[in-house]
Amino acid sequence: MKTLSLNLVTACAFLLLVFTGSPAQGALTDGLLVHLPLDGNANAGLAGTGGTETGTVSYAAGKFGQAAGTASYGDGSVLFNDDVAATVGSGTDFSGSFWLRYDSYSSDPAFFSNKSWASGNNTGINLAFNGGDEIDFNTKADTGSRSDIHTGNGAIAPGVWQNVIFTVDRDGATRLYIDGGQITNQTIPSTSMGSFDGSSNFRILNDGTGSYGFGSATSGLQIDEVGFWSRLLTAPEIAALQTDSIGSAVVIQPTVPTPAASWQFNNNLDNDIAGGDPLVNTIAPSAFDTATIDGVTAEVLDLSAASNASETLKATNPIGPNGGGGLTNNYTLAMDVNFPTFPGAGSFASLLETNLANNDDVDFFVRSNGNIDLETAAQVPAGITADTWYRLVFTNEEVGGSIETKLYVDGQFIGMATNAIDGDIALEGMFLLFSDNSGDTVDTLVNSVALWGEVLDPGQIELLGGASAQGLGPISAAAVPEPTTVALLSLVGLGLAHRRRRVR
Repeated sequence: MKTLSLNLVTACAFLLLVFTGSPAQGALTDGLLVHLPLDGNANAGLAGTGGTETGTVSYAAGKFGQAAGTASYGDGSVLFNDDVAATVGSGTDFSGSFWLRYDSYSSDPAFFSNKSWASGNNTGINLAFNGGDEIDFNTKADTGSRSDIHTGNGAIAPGVWQNVIFTVDRDGATRLYIDGGQITNQTIPSTSMGSFDGSSNFRILNDGTGSYGFGSATSGLQIDEVGFWSRLLTAPEIAALQTDSIGSAVVIQPTVPTPAASWQFNNNLDNDIAGGDPLVNTIAPSAFDTATIDGVTAEVLDLSAASNASETLKATNPIGPNGGGGLTNNYTLAMDVNFPTFPGAGSFASLLETNLANNDDVDFFVRSNGNIDLETAAQVPAGITADTWYRLVFTNEEVGGSIETKLYVDGQFIGMATNAIDGDIALEGMFLLFSDNSGDTVDTLVNSVALWGEVLDPGQIELLGGASAQGLGPISAAAVPEPTTVALLSLVGLGLAHRRRRVR
C-alpha cells in the first residue's frame, strides 16, 4: 500500500470534488451561444438574441411545447440574429442540436444552414434531406475541400420527432448523431480547421439564403429546441438531450472508469487490478524511492537510463483486439513521470515501445526540446522540462479507418497524429515502458501507470488532472469517507495531518 501524508484541507477538497458519492451535474448552458425554444415565436431562450422570421412561419405542437414549421417548403424560415460561426472563428470547437420532424420530402431540401446550398463547395455548414429518409451533413471551411456525412437511407423516419446533433472537433473528427447515436459509417477526421462562417447567419427550415429551390419540397417540416455551443457536447450531455430540453436537462458528468491495468509502485511492481500481471523490470540500476508531488510525499520507481535493448520494463496488456484490427487499437495510457535530468541535444526520453523485441525505435518519446513524438514523427509541442511532474495521457481511437492518437498533459489536450490500424502503436499481448533499442532513455521517476481498454473522453481526462501522489490506481470505497464525514472533518480538523492508504 502507498501511504500519503497531506494537509486535511487538501484532502477534504479532493474528496469532496471526486468522491462525494453523488455524480456531478453539469449545465448545458455552459458555452451556449444561441437557444431558440420556438414556443410560438423566434425569441431567445437561455442564450443569444433570438431569431428573425422571414416569410410565413407557423407554430404548432412540438417536441417540447411548440415548434416552428412551414406549410410548404420555401414559405418561411427563421434566421439566427447571432453570427455564431463568426464567434467560434477558425479554431474553437462547436456543436449544434435541434429536433426535426417531417412527413415527406422530395429532392434535397436544406433545413439547417448558413450557406447557399446551390453548391456544397460554398463555405459554411448545411444539413439537408437526401436519398430515402437520409440526411446529408455538408461542411466546407474557408480552406480545404468540402466534406459530407451521409447517414444512409432509413436513418431517419417520417412522422416522428428525432434529435439531430453535430459536433466539430478542431483537433479530431466532425461527427453527426441521430437520436443520440453517432453515425459511424462516415466521419470527417482531421478536416475541421478553418472558418465555417458562410454567406449568412444560420437559418432553420431552409438554406442560408432562405430561398433554396432545385425542385425541393417538404410536407410537415418542423424544427424545435435549437441550441448552438462554442464547445463540444459530451456523451452524457448528448444522452441528456434525448429526453429533455436544453433548459431542463440534468447532465451527469462523466466519471473515470477503473483501468484494465494499474501499476502504482508501492515498493513493488504489482498490478493494482485484481488478477493483473506485475511489471517485469530488467533496467539496472533501479530502486523504489520517495518523491514529493504537489506537496505530498509518494512512493515512486526510480529508473536509470537503460543502456541497451535488453534493459526493459515489460507490461502485460489484458485488453485484447479491438478497433477493427487484430491488436489493441482503442486504448488510453496514462503515466505520472518526472525526468530529473532532461535529455541533451540529440537524445530522447522513451515512454512507450510496442515492439516487445525492442529492435526498433521507440514509439512515444520526449525530445530534448520538450516536444513529444506520437510515432508518426509528428512533434507535439508539449513543453516538457526537467525535474517537473507531469501526467501524460495518450488516447488511441479508430476513426474512419485510421487511428487518431491524442496527447494530453495535466488534463489538457496538446496535439494529435494519425496512425494505422494494427500499426506501430497498436498493443500486442505485452509492451515496453521507458525502453529503447539504442538506449535513448534518461533517468526517470515514475509514480503511476494505468491502461484502459477504452478511449477516455476529454471530460474524463480533465477529471484526471495533473500528476498526484495518489496516482492513477483504483480507490477502495472504504478509504473514502462519506460526504458528511468529510464536511465535519473539514470544520473540526483544519491543519491536522491526515493519512490515507491507497488499496490495491
